[in-house]
This record gives sequence, structure tokens and C-alpha cells, in this order.
Amino acid sequence: MAKLYAPLVAAIGLLGCSAPKKMLKPVHIVAPSYPRELHVQSITGEVRVTATIDAYGNVSEAHGSGEPNLAWYATENLRLWRFERPPHFPLEQTFHYEFQIQPDNGLGCGIPPSRAIIDLPDRVTVVAKPVHICDQIVH
Repeated sequence: MAKLYAPLVAAIGLLGCSAPKKMLKPVHIVAPSYPRELHVQSITGEVRVTATIDAYGNVSEAHGSGEPNLAWYATENLRLWRFERPPHFPLEQTFHYEFQIQPDNGLGCGIPPSRAIIDLPDRVTVVAKPVHICDQIVH
């Protein structure tokens, strides 16, 4: 089996393909929450954040793309994370954030809390239930 594997690796190298980059492991994560004003407006979407990790594992730069307000929140969240020290620096990594509002039974009033699902090494999903505004009737 090793004899078949080696020519395949050599052929991939000749075609200009490279092995996938190793993602740095986070050593400190700050779980994001759904931005309140965007939650109230039911703004959802996917955001891609590209971050530059410095020699100490800090995010030195971060740029988001996607819905502009969600991209700003995701970028600010990722700036709070810390990573293992990279083998060479600066190192660039891309993270995927998704902000979802999931249907519910419609009971209750107010803004329900959100929850973050962090699927390492590079996916973050922030999930919330819809906001229900309940007007009080005044007689």
C-alpha cells in the first residue's frame, strides 16, 4: 500500500497541490452572543472572518465579509480569542460564523437569549429564537 501511496503524493505535488494547512488551536475562546439590535430586526446570515495571528497567538488583524453588521460583530468577537503560538508568523486563518434565528412555538414575550455552538477549529454558529413583542393593553 505504501508503494501506491508514494506515487500519488508525488503526483499531487507536481500538480501544485499542497496538504491542507493546520489550523491553530484556540487556547481562550469568548463565546459570541446574538447582537441585540440585529436579533430584534431578525437579521441573519453567514460571515467569513480572516484573521492574522501574531507570534504570541493574538489576533493582530481581522477582516470580515458578509452582512456588514454581523461581520463587524464576528470580527470583534474573534479579536478576543487567543491561539496557540504559530510555528511561523504572522499566520492567516479563516473562520466561518453563522447567525441563525430558529422558529419556535411563539410563546412568551421579550428577547430570548442566544447560544453559541463552537465547532473547532473554524466554525461558530450563533442561534437565537425569534423576538416576540407583546403589547400590554391599557384601559
